[in-house]
Amino acid sequence: MAGFSNYFFALAVLLSLVSTFISDSSQQPLHSSQDSKFLNLTVVHRESAYSSIAREKKLSLEQILKHDTVRFNIFDRFISGASKNGTIEGSLAVSIPAYFGSLFDTNNFVVTIGLGTPKKDFTVMFDTGSDLSWIPCSTCRECEAPKKLLFDPTESSTYSSIRCNSDECSQAQDSSSCSTESNTCRFAISYADGTITEGSIIRDTLTLAPFDVLPNFVFGCSDYYSMKHRAVGLIGLSREKVSLFSQVSQKYGEVFSYCIPSSLSSTGYLAFGRLALPPHIKYTPMLTMPPVVGLLYFVRLAGIKVAGKTLPLPPTVFSRTATAIDSGGVITRLPPLAYNALRSEFQKHMTEYTLMPHKFVVDTCYDMSGHKNLNVPTVELLFDGGASLSLDFDGTMIMADDQMGCLAFTATDDMHGGVSIIGNTQQKKYTVVYDVTNGKVGFGSGGCA
Repeated sequence: MAGFSNYFFALAVLLSLVSTFISDSSQQPLHSSQDSKFLNLTVVHRESAYSSIAREKKLSLEQILKHDTVRFNIFDRFISGASKNGTIEGSLAVSIPAYFGSLFDTNNFVVTIGLGTPKKDFTVMFDTGSDLSWIPCSTCRECEAPKKLLFDPTESSTYSSIRCNSDECSQAQDSSSCSTESNTCRFAISYADGTITEGSIIRDTLTLAPFDVLPNFVFGCSDYYSMKHRAVGLIGLSREKVSLFSQVSQKYGEVFSYCIPSSLSSTGYLAFGRLALPPHIKYTPMLTMPPVVGLLYFVRLAGIKVAGKTLPLPPTVFSRTATAIDSGGVITRLPPLAYNALRSEFQKHMTEYTLMPHKFVVDTCYDMSGHKNLNVPTVELLFDGGASLSLDFDGTMIMADDQMGCLAFTATDDMHGGVSIIGNTQQKKYTVVYDVTNGKVGFGSGGCA
């Protein structure tokens, strides 16, 4: 009898432990395991205490938005040229895909990956508008980075170069070329502002988690970067074959998601695989926009609400433009008619704050000093299919300093119809899902803090 009592006591303890584990684990971020079909990487702000690549001097809001505008203008020219001609204009075909976000210093959110054998960790930016991933290498000129932040392929036992006639080189055709002397695949990209980056396209082992190792990962090893600020590296999440997303999709499937944190003290995630998705996601169709279908993720914006009121906009205001979900852009850019209506309605609810003269790209800024509780009207972006982004203060305003906050929206140049952008400010705290297999983009609130 004592034996049975001991058995049931032990079983009860075991069940209690299992129940506790399940309860606790449901509140924790998902992590990969040896046989899992999902993977989570921690996302932090570049300037947070968790980041190893924080700038010595932080950029001002004016600098950030200036860079963001240059990024958008090239986006707009790129899409407009492709839409008019059915092809990507020659000069732009080599100026956008690989380094779009990192070039203009707008991408402020980073993850950590491991490269080589033995593994060396690197903190890099991630960008849905880029294909070729890259890292500054030990031979890099003008990179202005400590040696510990540079990758030395000669110290890795699994490194190999890529030949000119290889499939990997042809897959990076937007940015690749060949060195006739060494028969190795290289990239050289010139940007609209005269910036140049170049290097070798190589392969080596990529480590995303202890059990998640991808051999023969193809990426760029930068040996020249002419920007004056430090090059930090980037992983591309476009649908092009050479992107990190495409290279890991055989294991995790063609779906990834992320949540962008709202502050320097909080964390988010970048996840690969369907099992990592929460159940409350609402989706909107992913638009097909050849010939740029592999580079960007487009959806259809259908309407806007401010404080629960739907703005009286004609349907054509959004049907004339495609809307890209952009992890690297900072603010949201709307057609002029839509933005003007948003600004007008927003200002009606902000009478307790003093409207300040603007000196940035954004033109609706307020003096928020002396206010203990900062209240702004909820802005809701409505998409085809019923998906929406309901934005609180963190998703609506961008702070210039401790006293002045600005509406994180602006108008596009409507001369050529172009493209609208949903920036990363509006994506904060949401789970954003890119389900390429099923052709849809999803949003779910409460993904992170």
